[in-house]
Amino acid sequence: MEFIEELLLVKGVTSELFYGTEEFTGLSALVTPWGRDGKININTADSLLLRAFSDQIDLDMVDGMMNYREEDEAYLKDPGWYKNAPGFPGDVTIPAELLTTVSSFFEISTKVVLNDMSRKVRGMIARGPSSQTQIVYWKVE
Repeated sequence: MEFIEELLLVKGVTSELFYGTEEFTGLSALVTPWGRDGKININTADSLLLRAFSDQIDLDMVDGMMNYREEDEAYLKDPGWYKNAPGFPGDVTIPAELLTTVSSFFEISTKVVLNDMSRKVRGMIARGPSSQTQIVYWKVE
């Protein structure tokens, strides 16, 4: 899959499921076709993704994780930092093979308006091993 919008071609994936509604977040905000290892950066994951790591994780635990990572950045190099978050019980674990603390792909989205004209740009860049970046996707709408 090259573009996340390709999910709309899958039988059963409706616009509501893909884009979301006022009641729930759509798949387009939660998944990406870009990545190298299938791991999720626990330092930047959305609250819905944090909760999805385990059916034992509740909203209070997610709030504790979100607050902890905002206040204690020095400890975030270890993907197991969540165990130290307030209200996180020791018997709940997230499989280590799902977690990382680094990101290699970054989305760029901007809208430029000049008088009555506007342009949207969406892109994806990849950071390589030596911190060099490469544009992997760029679209002007």
